[in-house]
Amino acid sequence: MKGLEVKKFEDLELYQRKALPLFLDYLRKAGFPEIVDWEKDEEIKEYIKNSVVARVVLRDIPVEFGAKDFELMEALIKLVFSNPGLIFNVNSIAKSLSRNRLTISNYINYLKYGLTIKLLSNYRKETSTSSRKLKKYIPPPPH
Repeated sequence: MKGLEVKKFEDLELYQRKALPLFLDYLRKAGFPEIVDWEKDEEIKEYIKNSVVARVVLRDIPVEFGAKDFELMEALIKLVFSNPGLIFNVNSIAKSLSRNRLTISNYINYLKYGLTIKLLSNYRKETSTSSRKLKKYIPPPPH
């Protein structure tokens, strides 16, 4: 979309100089073609927030699950997006947000279902050991 044609056998230096910056820009814009020419980070963030996150949180999740605590969903999204890879202790988060543990777990599952956040588990050969460890949540990668 930016008019760069990369040939199959171009050298690495040419790739790094021309294609890599365009690829990084693509990632910054989460792959949305409608904002390909936008440059202001604040406008890009607002677009993604309003077009994707808000739509999932305000429409899709309530329709699918009947979840109505938008304040809690927003707090959880902010927590994950501002601290990617944070070890997620449901008990301490429930306490800090004045909600019960089950509610926090349910809302995390709603956000995972809506592809708003992604779960990372510790790698262990034993699945049972991995499942007992505290989880990390991250914003989803660009599509």
